[in-house]
Amino acid sequence: MTVRVLQVSDVHLTTSPLPDGADDPGERLDLVLAAAVERLGRPDLVVASGDLTDDGSRDACARLGERLRALGVPVVAVAGNHDDPAVVAEVFGPPEALVGGWRVLGVDTSRPRQVHGTVDVDAVRARLDALDDRPTLVVLHHPPVSPSRHEWFQLDGARALAAMLAQRPHVAAVLSGHLHQPFDGTVGGVRVLGAPSTWVGISHEGDTFVVGGDERTGARVLDLHDDGTWTTSLLTA
Repeated sequence: MTVRVLQVSDVHLTTSPLPDGADDPGERLDLVLAAAVERLGRPDLVVASGDLTDDGSRDACARLGERLRALGVPVVAVAGNHDDPAVVAEVFGPPEALVGGWRVLGVDTSRPRQVHGTVDVDAVRARLDALDDRPTLVVLHHPPVSPSRHEWFQLDGARALAAMLAQRPHVAAVLSGHLHQPFDGTVGGVRVLGAPSTWVGISHEGDTFVVGGDERTGARVLDLHDDGTWTTSLLTA
């Protein structure tokens, strides 16, 4: 049996007026979701890896919940630096799901009034060790390894997190967002995947970045197999 996970990230729905010339994030999300269903069929699970809203409002978060649940499948969502974690938890519930023979476990790396992330490694360790060792995906907003050196796109505690995950081989990969740029890397021997934004791309080089440019928008797709193997691809839209 193979199950399909659709990862969307950095949606940035908002109740505030948009800047002149900006794409509507809701319309962009709808295009990505429609493209995903048309090209790949309905997923078995949706993962939303942070910056679900741009303004942190409950209304924007609830509207996102309605859009994603319209697919008729479970949703695992984590907060990003633009979100209110309490609102995300209220709208989406606990960030954990079982799908096929896999577990998906969300971790909040956002901190109030901070753009960069922080991870409580001891808390993540305790959560993992309280569960069985079925193949697991860990979902964060802030990536533990980043193509960017800019301070906004870093995760405090990343090295300790990588060392801890490396000792738990059932953790197959870490899914992340925040960069608005897809990437595929490793940290401590653990695969780390970055998703594109559904709204607008950002190009990163060293400690500089450019909003828009050549980066495409879309989603990440993962196919998870019962034998613990998996594959991933990008969907652009």
